[in-house]
Amino acid sequence: MKNLIVKILRENRNFYDYQFGFCHYFAMNVKEKLQKLLPNKDITYYLVIAEELVLDTNEVIEYHLIHVYIKIGDHYIDSKGIPVYIADEEAKKLMELPEVIASVNAIFEENVLDDFAKLDRKKIATLVFNSPIQLTQLNNIVHPLVKSHFIEWLKLHSNAPFIIKEVAILFETGGNTACDKVILVTAPEEIRIQRAMLRDNVSKETILSRMNNQLPESEKITKSDFIIHNIDLNKTFIQVDEILKILSKL
Repeated sequence: MKNLIVKILRENRNFYDYQFGFCHYFAMNVKEKLQKLLPNKDITYYLVIAEELVLDTNEVIEYHLIHVYIKIGDHYIDSKGIPVYIADEEAKKLMELPEVIASVNAIFEENVLDDFAKLDRKKIATLVFNSPIQLTQLNNIVHPLVKSHFIEWLKLHSNAPFIIKEVAILFETGGNTACDKVILVTAPEEIRIQRAMLRDNVSKETILSRMNNQLPESEKITKSDFIIHNIDLNKTFIQVDEILKILSKL
């Protein structure tokens, strides 16, 4: 599988988008190729990440400590016709609004804008996780905006049998009280740490610091109605399908 993805990446290297030291490759144009090669997969969306790419004139010439994987799951439920609201993605979009940028920047004594006058989210994350007061101030700006945005989004999907809302810190913000059912996607701690390090390009210490500010996984499990063990992707899809069948009958 990895060799297949590497081959397709090389064939379509002009679509690379470099950000935060990673290669984010939105492979919508590769979808048809992979579906032909993997006809039994329900594939609608790909995000391939290659860590520490060594590049020469946009040509991938060497992979150092390479981690290439396919993240199919983000839009798997979408492909089943169930609307999905991803709170973190919407929050990032809202944080690009000029008035939000100004409000967030005003929280900190030092400037948290990048060279393009956008919020430096990595810098902000470092600052707020060392300052509960600033974290609360940041949440007081972002969370109400996301809540309002979700309410408007919900109106657009009022005819759906049900919707899925993906939230990273659902219990910590009390968002679970507004949900009819809660689905926890989990994995062994070391796997969760490695995935977060790869996704955000940060150290293990940073991830552990974040986790210490969140509810323990064991407590999340007791508060959830369904548990998805996200270790093997194919098995994850089977679990998702089973839960969707149950929800469709409620």
